[in-house]
Amino acid sequence: KYDQLWISVFGTSAHPFTEFLCRMIRKHLSKKKIILGGQGAWSAEILNKGEGFGYRMKKKGLCDLYIVGEGEQSIIDLLKIYPNMDVNQISGAWTKEIFTGEAKRIQELPYYTSPYLNGFYDDIVTQEITDGNLIQAVIQTNRGCPYRCTFCEEGRAYKNKMFFYDHNRVNEEIEWCAKNSVEYLSIADDNWGITERDIEYFRWIRDCKLKYGYPRIVDATFAKNAPERLLQLADIDAEHNTKLIRGFTIA
Repeated sequence: KYDQLWISVFGTSAHPFTEFLCRMIRKHLSKKKIILGGQGAWSAEILNKGEGFGYRMKKKGLCDLYIVGEGEQSIIDLLKIYPNMDVNQISGAWTKEIFTGEAKRIQELPYYTSPYLNGFYDDIVTQEITDGNLIQAVIQTNRGCPYRCTFCEEGRAYKNKMFFYDHNRVNEEIEWCAKNSVEYLSIADDNWGITERDIEYFRWIRDCKLKYGYPRIVDATFAKNAPERLLQLADIDAEHNTKLIRGFTIA
């Protein structure tokens, strides 16, 4: 039914499974195009550390293309010219021979539809709860990191500017999670608590738990150099003993 499979690779721990998956796709669905993305596919190239995972996968014939940078616009670029696979027309495209440069950062994040709010997960979550399974959801309120930590891929200049999702969208996603009995809510921001917006979002999460009983636990990568805001989060959680956060990392 589908001509292309886009696979996001996050971190080196995902490499063995991704390679296994691509080998199975090549074996049983040999005509499908495989496009890899995510920092686990390309960070080594960008950081000048030699041949990265995406490069090796391309060399082995296990992917047709991989994307460097945020991939949403690259998907649109490819769909516009498909079945042509001219990489020169695809932002962020990397092959052994050609690199079109990192995909341009996406500044208008509200443009991309939320899979929670468009109904994509409604039936899936309902079935999982019916089967007695617990639900974990991941939301993101911004992209980018202002710090330049040398040990962290997020500290590259490419991601140094922060861009924010629409405030209403984030609030609606939080309430969707609460209404749909999401047990474990993960915040995918690089620095949760870095802005005043995060305080307001957490207060809304707390209020949703008081109203709906969910989420039970919130997990995040907490901001460095923002201990005052992190203490605010703790105070909000303690105010009604909601026990959303089980611990902080303060640096």
